[in-house]
Amino acid sequence: MSRYLIAYDISEDRRRSRVHRWLKRWGDRIQYSVFEAELEPRDLDEVCRGLTERLDKEDECTIVPVLERPDRGQLNWQHAPEAWTPAIVLAHPEAD
Repeated sequence: MSRYLIAYDISEDRRRSRVHRWLKRWGDRIQYSVFEAELEPRDLDEVCRGLTERLDKEDECTIVPVLERPDRGQLNWQHAPEAWTPAIVLAHPEAD
């Protein structure tokens, strides 16, 4: 099973509602038009077929696989940090 982010941009309310209802069957909404879903390959095919039936040519939809690494956790925050600390990395030539 693999994890995917599915994001869409649909201007027409009726089509947007149809896509929203379809994706609720497959995953969890994490933002208004972004879903997270854990899918088997056959489920991904079904999601794509269903989206193709519901989307129009001016609509946009993107499915992005989330690469999971056991040594990295998920980062979440409600608000961006007040200040970002820049990092400068300098390469030091090896001494002969």
